[in-house]
Amino acid sequence: MRLNPTLKIAFCDDDEDEHLILRETLKDAGYPDTMCDCKLNGNDLLDSLCSGILPDVILLDIYMPVMGALETLEKIRRDAKFQNVPVLLVADSPEYLEEMFKQYPHLTVDGILTKPITVDSLVNLLKPYRHCF
Repeated sequence: MRLNPTLKIAFCDDDEDEHLILRETLKDAGYPDTMCDCKLNGNDLLDSLCSGILPDVILLDIYMPVMGALETLEKIRRDAKFQNVPVLLVADSPEYLEEMFKQYPHLTVDGILTKPITVDSLVNLLKPYRHCF
């Protein structure tokens, strides 16, 4: 089974190199046609989500300026329009995420992707959101 080549991913990370890495990783995994809307902070992501086509999945880096991941995640979870859009956190440190969830137990995510992003980790995490041919 393969990911649907029209899978729509919204990726939010303040490091533009990570945007390139994600696109290259998708290409290396055999999914060059996946639509990937990359934003630098949570505010830009929310603006894009509100004005565009909803993604199939949101990848949200934990560390971002302007509007960080926690505030972004809270706003996404409060908006009924995004209720069925899975949110996956991207982080350098799983340990930090454990602490974050202890402090913010009301926030939920659908998965965690640890950097560096690899072909196997990305494909395995996206499996539940792929569409079968």
